Order: sequence, then structure tokens, then C-alpha cells
Amino acid sequence: MKPCPSGSHRRSLAGPVRLWDRQRQFQITFLKAHGLKPHHVLLDFGCGPLRGGIPIIKYLNAGNYHGIDANREALDEAEKEVKENELEHKHPTLIHSKNLGTLNLHTSFDFIWAFSVAIHMPDDVLGAFLAFSSNHLKRSGVLYTNVNIGERRTGGRFQNFYTYVRPFKFYRDMALKYNLKIVGSEKAQNQAMLCLRRCINE
Repeated sequence: MKPCPSGSHRRSLAGPVRLWDRQRQFQITFLKAHGLKPHHVLLDFGCGPLRGGIPIIKYLNAGNYHGIDANREALDEAEKEVKENELEHKHPTLIHSKNLGTLNLHTSFDFIWAFSVAIHMPDDVLGAFLAFSSNHLKRSGVLYTNVNIGERRTGGRFQNFYTYVRPFKFYRDMALKYNLKIVGSEKAQNQAMLCLRRCINE
């Protein structure tokens, strides 16, 4: 892939600059290992400047990548990333939204991917995210999101966002409130990667 000519500023929008390449590779590797296929439709929640999004866009069939972020600057950089990596023919959809409560994408997803996003959500925003995800997952769809598990507390900050640590039970109960069930949890980079599915009444 072509290097990012915008330098460290673009990369800093997604976290520590030194981790850009490692975190980019981790995301596509994890998703492919957990069943992502080119024909799947994926929502990259909190896509930012496409640190993880570029290899996902490249892998998926045209039109199957959707990214959403509340940061307009990050999405502007994401559009530049698409052009610089010559991926316009994949027709990724990039969405700017700050209000999940009124957002309906009129699309259902095989995968919703929220990497290093839920760890920065206060309780009310997390609830809105889970409700949104429940409404946009296919019956067979999966939501993957990494979280910090432990005694409830607020940790450090990234940019203007706190980092939250919560007990596993909190996430389990919150998910059930929005018709989601945690069906898997595994260690991923010193955090827990949760796998959630919709609760389907047969």
C-alpha cells in the first residue's frame, strides 16, 4: 500500500502513530480468521481515517464496506485514504453521524466491527450503540467489539475520550437490554473481544 503523505496527523486521529501499521494488520487478520468473506456486508463503526478500513475495503466486494464516524475531520482524511490507495472502484460508503438515535442506514450487516470504540463510550452512548447495532444486524450477523474487563472505573484519556473499564456482567446485561447476546469472548491485545448476536425467538 502507498504510504500516507499526510504524515503523523492523519495517523494520530486513530491512536498512537507508532501503532498504525500493527493495528491495521490486526483488524483484517482478525476479521478474516473469524469468518469475514468478500461477499459479506460490513459496518466499520468508528472507522476514523481508515486505519483498519483500507485493507477491509480492499478485501470486500465493491459496495460492501460502510464506515461511520462522528468526527468529520477523520472522515475527510478517510476519503483521502481511499483515493491515495486507489480504491474508489470499491465504492465504500462513509457516513458522518453524531446521533445514533435518529440514524437508520436502511441496510443490514453481516458484520459490525467496532475496534477501540466501545472502550471510550460512556454508558448512555454504549446503550445507543448497542440499540443501533441490534437494529442493523442480519439474523445471522455478528458484532465484534473490544472492551476492558475489570472492576468498574474510568481510566486515562485519548484525545477528548475517557477509557472505561467495566465488569463482564455489565456488558452481558446491557447487551440483553437491546436484544443482543454475548456468544463469545477472547483475549485480543490485552483486552476482551466480545462477539454478540441478536437474540432470535424461534
